Amino acid sequence: LSPDNRFATFYAFGGGCIITDEKFANIPGVSLLKLRGSYGTSGNTALTAEMTQLSMGTSPNRYGGAYLPGATTLGPIGSPGLKWETTASTDLGLDFGFLDDRITGSVAYYNKKVSNLILRGNVPLSAGFTTNAVWENIGSLRNWGWEFDVTSLNIKKGGFTWNTDFNISFNDNRILSLNEFEKGKGAEGTETIRKEGEKLDVWYLAQFTQVDPQK
Repeated sequence: LSPDNRFATFYAFGGGCIITDEKFANIPGVSLLKLRGSYGTSGNTALTAEMTQLSMGTSPNRYGGAYLPGATTLGPIGSPGLKWETTASTDLGLDFGFLDDRITGSVAYYNKKVSNLILRGNVPLSAGFTTNAVWENIGSLRNWGWEFDVTSLNIKKGGFTWNTDFNISFNDNRILSLNEFEKGKGAEGTETIRKEGEKLDVWYLAQFTQVDPQK
């Protein structure tokens, strides 16, 4: 990143409470109830040189059994003004145990807001670059969902143990905002689009529920 955007501050904090350690929570059959939560920010460090600097190379041509130097290639186009992609995460969960922890598991909810979202876009071929791609901070995105898991100790006798594990999750996302260049443009060369209020890269097709009588 450029010197103006190279450094950023991130923070996080969290806490938990074991409810079953409290005197008022003496519930028969319940061995553990723990409420936990956290909030924090983090930055995306998965940046490469092509994101911030103009890439150059050569395209070799094969002549007989040898490769000869070919044309100079330009692109992707670097973005010196690229900023940190920042994720603000909220996590809430409940850990539980029943029957002396023969049944354990957790229920968790997460909400992540990504600001200065970094995605790859395209510029017109007429710009003269071999690879007409540019990385940019296009807007903000929200990811959220639920996660559930449970483990049971069914049999433990002698040297034989039988455990059962189950987990399921539900995840979703929405684009919250886009810069003026990206609004409704979509990803070139595909049937998907980036649109505020929609999921990331949803299908962009004609809408109909039956045979079109005009066709």
